Amino acid sequence: MADPTFSDLSEACSQPGCPICRLVQRAVEHFVRHMLYENVNDIPLRAQLRQNLGLCHTHAWLILEPDMGDALGTAIIYNDVFINILRHLPEPIDQSPKMLQPTFLQRFLRTLTERVKAARQALTPQGVCPACKQQDIYAHLSLAVLIKALQDESKADVLAKSDGLCLSHLDQAFSMAHDIPVYNALVNVSRTRYETLQGELAEFIRKNDYRFRGESFGSEGDSWRRAIGVSVGGRWVFPKREE
Repeated sequence: MADPTFSDLSEACSQPGCPICRLVQRAVEHFVRHMLYENVNDIPLRAQLRQNLGLCHTHAWLILEPDMGDALGTAIIYNDVFINILRHLPEPIDQSPKMLQPTFLQRFLRTLTERVKAARQALTPQGVCPACKQQDIYAHLSLAVLIKALQDESKADVLAKSDGLCLSHLDQAFSMAHDIPVYNALVNVSRTRYETLQGELAEFIRKNDYRFRGESFGSEGDSWRRAIGVSVGGRWVFPKREE
């Protein structure tokens, strides 16, 4: 997977939503496709997937998105996962009358406690989702490209052309901002975008008042959807911005 470039960042900034989320989404989708089609028999990757019981909730469901998953690759991975689960899931406990007698009751309860602990261990991910690892790595790389651009006067306006960063990526960007121009660019763009969004949310709320139901919705109509994206980041499904 190629590292992000300024060209990638600039293109993402021309589209709706957090540009870092867009770049990361593209990278993770590439990783998952490659994993299912090309890397399904990669030994270290399969070990990670076994430890983590497959992919996390978000990235497992990503497989079912159109043009994303491969049925055979998915079956191979999860067959391996469930073989591993069954290998570590304890056997049933003997419930014969003898085991329930007072002389055996303490041993029975100790056995129950140990088996429950072992069962929960078998059902608890022991590693990190490989797609999440790629997500974190690519987010850092993309933010590094952004920070470098904000330090260059010829490229510093790239963020101003975007919808701004989601809260999580803005927080990460601040942690990487070590000079005043970068800090100011992050603050200025973010305050402007968030103030606009907040105003649209307020207008959406006002137009939902029965006294103003006759007024049609404008750009504020999907502000509640965009607010979720800005708050938590993630997948962007809005159409491309018209030129």
